Amino acid sequence: MKKSVFLFMMAAAVAFAACTNSKLNPAEEEKAEEHVFQMVAKPDFVFSSMGNTLYSTKATRALVAAPEVKEEKGSTGVEVNLSVCPANEYNASKLSVHIRVVNDVTVFIPVEATAFSKNDANSLAILLKNASATGVYGETEQALVVNGNTVQSKVQFMENGVKVSVTGVNQAVIDYLQEEYGDGITVEVWNYYQNTTTLEGLKAGFDAGAKVSFSEKPSLYVNAFAKVPDYVDALGSIKIFTKYVEVSASEPYYEAMGEDKTFLYPYMDEALTLPLDAKYWVRPARMYANGDEEFVGPSKYYLFKGHVNPYDCTVTPEGVSFDNKIANDATVPADVETTVYDIPANYNVLYY
Repeated sequence: MKKSVFLFMMAAAVAFAACTNSKLNPAEEEKAEEHVFQMVAKPDFVFSSMGNTLYSTKATRALVAAPEVKEEKGSTGVEVNLSVCPANEYNASKLSVHIRVVNDVTVFIPVEATAFSKNDANSLAILLKNASATGVYGETEQALVVNGNTVQSKVQFMENGVKVSVTGVNQAVIDYLQEEYGDGITVEVWNYYQNTTTLEGLKAGFDAGAKVSFSEKPSLYVNAFAKVPDYVDALGSIKIFTKYVEVSASEPYYEAMGEDKTFLYPYMDEALTLPLDAKYWVRPARMYANGDEEFVGPSKYYLFKGHVNPYDCTVTPEGVSFDNKIANDATVPADVETTVYDIPANYNVLYY
């Protein structure tokens, strides 16, 4: 791995002390001094590419409620996943922005200022209106240098929500990360909210008003929704191990399987002694060919039964119009063992 990917931190600490900004007029100063301006918690940032963490500010305070969304690996365009997550002290939102083409991307997350600020919205608005320097109250940012090019993520706290922007993803950044990792840049931002909020309330607000905008219209925008295996609800996010079992030579599809004549089975332990209950998985049908003869038989792979992650949220594109919109349906059909289907790995919504 080349050593030219490194982080530099901007002057970006969110102010936690009372504000005495000289830009405030006397009336505003008097009002501002009545408050001690505090955030609930500073956001966390993670920069990565194809799962390789380039920099992270967190051992996150949030508890991931479900498996991560599977990225549309190899695709071009922009992909956004916004989730609400429980945390030890706060409720959180996790925003992942995957950029695989030259673009600046901004996501607006609607939430009342009282959810993230210990002050009233009017006080927050005064400071945002009058303070423009990097790192003042109401803003925080992190930057990553990729082969000499700066990618910056900024979070701005507003009266009616949180605005997250990612800038600086130019062609040099895309080319370098594609060469090194086979992917673009992923910027993950965790924001934390006071415990007076609820996950349900946050999600309802996000679904109704979360927006994404672009400096240039991408050919593809993906609003990502993970598929959660049913076993997670009952057993937690356990690690699944795979056992290979030889297929009997008497099976009609035996020769058509090629050199690897095994079926895979899921187990809950590395020693492969605890099989995962069959109610949580199924072996889907596939099409075999033996010479000119084609026939349906069981796949060597197992497929987890599952459902859409209830914590993932809608993020609607704005400022651009797309000709097509497709919502993936990753639901496992009842006749999947006898009928061949092309089942997506997730519930992503694709705009193109």
